[in-house]
Amino acid sequence: MIRAGTQLPEVDPGLWMDSQGRVVIGQNTHRLPEGCRKLSEDVKFTVHAGRKFAHFPQEVYGYNELVWRVKPCARVTVVLINEDQVRHQWVIRGLPQELYPKGLFALEASGREEVTGTFIVPPEDRTYAVRSEISQQLSQGMSSQLIVGEGGEVLPVLSSSAQSLFSGTLVLGFVTAVLGAPYLLDWLGRRFFGMKGKEVSGYLFDCLADVACLLLQAVGSVRRLLRFKT
Repeated sequence: MIRAGTQLPEVDPGLWMDSQGRVVIGQNTHRLPEGCRKLSEDVKFTVHAGRKFAHFPQEVYGYNELVWRVKPCARVTVVLINEDQVRHQWVIRGLPQELYPKGLFALEASGREEVTGTFIVPPEDRTYAVRSEISQQLSQGMSSQLIVGEGGEVLPVLSSSAQSLFSGTLVLGFVTAVLGAPYLLDWLGRRFFGMKGKEVSGYLFDCLADVACLLLQAVGSVRRLLRFKT
């Protein structure tokens, strides 16, 4: 029996599990990725997972942090502490497949358990998505990022529920702007020009039409000049 919180031994192909529902995939304590001459640092994260760490409204679960940062070629030890009664994971994909099965490093802990695993990040600056791949947990808030060095393409750190919330906020803001535009024009017209909203919109339309006509005339003049030179 392996005690909670102890680091699991490493074997090929890098899969460990025990009767208490603790799983480690991709355990790697010493094999350096290609391009790493030596370890840049040893880093240890304690990751808490559970309902009380949901960061946004409508989310159910979450991690205690949304972002972790390490140097390239760092050896990273992660302690996953599950504070719920249901299983949770801490999963990274996109690692070198010659070191990690299918490019995967993953920790899984049953309810009220903890598990520890270690891996070594490649030398490239990159941003890795961290998530739980248990059914529906990603959409319910189990997502974060591991930034290596300066990071790379920013991956979505927000869960689907948080993204839908912000998307709804943007839509609401757009609708508010459209509906409120006539009142804003009316207020601006009365305040600064002594005109009503309809008069202001008509004035702006006339200005745009004049600008368009000037642009068309300028384009015509340039074309005639080019024809004359040729």
